[in-house]
This record gives sequence, structure tokens and C-alpha cells, in this order.
Amino acid sequence: MRCDVMGNLWSSAADGVHCFDQKGVLLGKILVPQVVSNLCFGGLDGHRC
Repeated sequence: MRCDVMGNLWSSAADGVHCFDQKGVLLGKILVPQVVSNLCFGGLDGHRC
């Protein structure tokens, strides 16, 4: 799991990556054909999604 600069929670899931707001409302999914076991943010500071 990882939080972005806006406080949204990003989590790996069986069907891809899920993004939730601070209240736990699902904002969206990035669906992929493989099971996602980990995720990370990039950029020089490691905080860019």
C-alpha cells in the first residue's frame, strides 16, 4: 500500500491496483491480467504516481 500527496490510498489487489480516498471510497481501479503483489511510486523523490 502507498499514499499519494493528496492522501489517497493505493493498494495492490487480485485484479490490479485500487485507489481509495481518505474516507475509504473506491476512486478507481487499474485492471491488469496478472495478480498484483506490490506497487511503488516513481520520480526522484519516490512520491509520483
